Amino acid sequence: MDTTGQAWCWGGGANGQLGRGSTTGSLIPVAVTMPPGVTFASITAGDYHTCALTPTGVPYCWGLNDSGQLGDGTTTQRLTPTLAILPQNVRFSDIDAASYSTMALDLVGNLYTWGGWALARTTGSHTQPLIAPMPAGVAFASVHGGEFHACALDTAGAAWCWGDCSTGECGATDFSNLIRPVAMPTGSVWVGVGLGAHAGCGFDALGALWCWGHNDYGQLGDNTNVNRATPTRTYWP
Repeated sequence: MDTTGQAWCWGGGANGQLGRGSTTGSLIPVAVTMPPGVTFASITAGDYHTCALTPTGVPYCWGLNDSGQLGDGTTTQRLTPTLAILPQNVRFSDIDAASYSTMALDLVGNLYTWGGWALARTTGSHTQPLIAPMPAGVAFASVHGGEFHACALDTAGAAWCWGDCSTGECGATDFSNLIRPVAMPTGSVWVGVGLGAHAGCGFDALGALWCWGHNDYGQLGDNTNVNRATPTRTYWP
């Protein structure tokens, strides 16, 4: 994003994810073809699609749409930013594009999802944003997508995850998959979380780094190659 709200993208473009009106890639930043009169305040890139929010919380998405991840009510690939279908009177404060799904939070911390996996609602796909069942009394402050799982931080600093947990990606159970958000059992107050394809890491309020999930290359930093189903302190020399 530049200071005027113009989006710029680069890299592979075979599915239209650069938003330039074509399926060609670019080795340098190229201007996204913006809808008339629209500017963006934030942008997020998934595997093959991209989404952005306007300053007033309206979502636009473009690129691959085979699972409905663009949220426009279709499964049609889009080469330029396309307005997602918003529920009445809803605006978003946060959005994250993942592999084949997109997640967003409304202004009071409710979770909306659309696309394929990790919907926190059912196991099916949805082509427009739908509200997901929330844990009682919980409001989310940020949401993050991996490849087939997702996590969110609530306003009290607790972490919740769901989706494919087969290698420990959800950090909240053994290795069982979850179709609803489940809280991590650490009791930590989290200040930030980031997800890779099959693993996640987060900092707690004391500055400690914790990681969980797939660990075949030692990506959890705990001096092992063992997958972890719950957050494990990263080893510091």
